[in-house]
Amino acid sequence: MATPWLRTVQAAAHIGCSPATLRRLIRDGKVRSGLHYMQSHVGKNSPITWNLNALEKRLGELTPMPASSKPAASTTTTEND
Repeated sequence: MATPWLRTVQAAAHIGCSPATLRRLIRDGKVRSGLHYMQSHVGKNSPITWNLNALEKRLGELTPMPASSKPAASTTTTEND
């Protein structure tokens, strides 16, 4: 199956975020050009296409695990008699 590449608005709708969130990921260096997204040409307003498979995987890595899902810390105590 071919990897789906979508423009910013469609990719944002697919994953349930805003286009601004995707642009923020680029600005903050959280996604890589050529892997997660590509710009069609150089320029501030050039269209960006997103690799949905790589983007979804990366977002899963960036999303913190809820506290209830994290492994419990070891609480070993010792008694001194």
